[in-house]
Amino acid sequence: MDDGFSKVAEHVLNLHPAWQAQGHDRVRHTYMKVSLELFGLQGDDELKDHVIELVSTDENQIDVRLAKGADVWSLDFVDWEQLIDLPIRDPVCSELSQRLAYVLYQITFWGVTRDAVLHERDQVQIPDDTDNLITVDHETFLQGLTED
Repeated sequence: MDDGFSKVAEHVLNLHPAWQAQGHDRVRHTYMKVSLELFGLQGDDELKDHVIELVSTDENQIDVRLAKGADVWSLDFVDWEQLIDLPIRDPVCSELSQRLAYVLYQITFWGVTRDAVLHERDQVQIPDDTDNLITVDHETFLQGLTED
């Protein structure tokens, strides 16, 4: 079956060659499932002033990021619900399948479901427990480095 997701899978395999072992059909199926999950989301307006932006880097790579004016952020751990209906600014990709591959690959870096990404985000959040913090001024810190 030759569809748009076959081309998306080809692009993803070029982005992440380690997935070659999974095979083209497996990658195609995975990203079809991701797209179906995205289609089922309602979206929200929390990031309504933002765009998803694809830019060429100095290393001849394509970076996918979230932008609002001159401010940019990583898409890592962003809830997929917030990305629904955001415009995409892309002056670098020549094909829609390539654009889709880059965006889908970036948002699935931490998991291939929304719940998996949110779970990973929760795992790396630093607790807001300041009761156990030890405060050290700069001089004391430097002194501690030279005492050993």
